[in-house]
Amino acid sequence: MQQNPNLISKVQLKKATYSDKKNVFEWQTSSGVRKYFRQTAIPTWPEHCKWFEDTLKRADRALYIINHDGNDIGTLRLDEIELNKYEVSILITPQAQGKGIGVAALSKITELKKHGMFIAEVRPDNLASITAFTKAGFTALTPSLYSLRIESWRALELKIAIGFIMRILMSAAASAAAISIIKHLQTL
Repeated sequence: MQQNPNLISKVQLKKATYSDKKNVFEWQTSSGVRKYFRQTAIPTWPEHCKWFEDTLKRADRALYIINHDGNDIGTLRLDEIELNKYEVSILITPQAQGKGIGVAALSKITELKKHGMFIAEVRPDNLASITAFTKAGFTALTPSLYSLRIESWRALELKIAIGFIMRILMSAAASAAAISIIKHLQTL
């Protein structure tokens, strides 16, 4: 992950509010911006209003406004598809594309969530998004699916503890107490 710390410090994510509805509509209907969207059809204002209001109400979806150097320039969306598993969507306005802002915004996911698996479906011909996700630490699982795993220190500590106990069990006779500890740790 090679990122510009100065750029990252100038990029902020803030929860979207109803006052962002018009800006998001303008961004989503900008010429050429939907080329790589799953739904390429440009929404009407009433369709957008319904989607936007539903998005803000949903408990399994979080929409963030990407702000760079005081200017709102896009969105980052996290849809929880399973417990601690999120699909990531990002939109950067055409004027702000190609400046590393998308990479910086994606890198901020760790400030939003301390633990989880983040996936993004990216069309193989969307080279700018592939580059942004890769630079932000995502790994290609397939030519169109990228993932990032964030583990809290607690989860890492538990994995280390389980690994340590497993090594003990492999080198010594398995005891009922050690097996009980492993089972307990796996439930945490």
